[in-house]
Amino acid sequence: MRLNKPYYTMKNLFLSCAMACAAAVFIGINQTQAQDLKPHFGITAGADLTTLGSSTYRNTSFNYQWRYGFQGGIYADLPLAKHFSIMPQVLYSQKGGKVDAKIPNLLATSGSSGSAGNSPSTAYDNYTGSVRMNYIDVPVLLAYKPLADLSFFAGPQISFLLAQHSSFADMSVSGGTLTHDDTTNGFKKTLLGGNVGVGYNLCKEASVHLHYMFDLQHVADKDASSAGANPPKNSGFALTLSYLF
Repeated sequence: MRLNKPYYTMKNLFLSCAMACAAAVFIGINQTQAQDLKPHFGITAGADLTTLGSSTYRNTSFNYQWRYGFQGGIYADLPLAKHFSIMPQVLYSQKGGKVDAKIPNLLATSGSSGSAGNSPSTAYDNYTGSVRMNYIDVPVLLAYKPLADLSFFAGPQISFLLAQHSSFADMSVSGGTLTHDDTTNGFKKTLLGGNVGVGYNLCKEASVHLHYMFDLQHVADKDASSAGANPPKNSGFALTLSYLF
């Protein structure tokens, strides 16, 4: 059958236009994805709420209370695919906890010199105080982004101790006795831990992140000479505002 020439020409033109449009759309999608997969760098800052968990001293267990601190630094968003990226960070973090505990006075309970007039059942030293430790945290997080503005992340974290300040008051003594300690002797200088959380984009550049951070190691080595001391571990939450350039 002989094809009508105008009809044949129009059909070829239509197919050519359709293929050109499809190619343009395909190229546009690839360019958009390439733009979306570019690495970005930014800054982050916010507040953290941390504790040292539980500890044992003089064969008595007690819990550290929460205390506020600051966290801030720089980070990168390095896309791996459409929904995944690597987010390494370098952060300055303040951690620690507060203490309010009754610890048995072993000298008094053993009948030796100590809290005069106290029986073994009432011979306690009432300690109050706080511990503040400053770290450089380096979490390396894998982020999953199921939606454009929502992300979940998790990964390992290594922490480097910069400084610590401890202050304790023995309130069982009349007027109280206050001691301070700024040395890092006995504290571990490097700790391994983890970091998990969720993020939400407020706009293209700004986002808010909620982290849960925890150490897998004790903040100090166990000291057998300290009447059964059991060093605690860092853990806590951080709420930060981040800005990508």
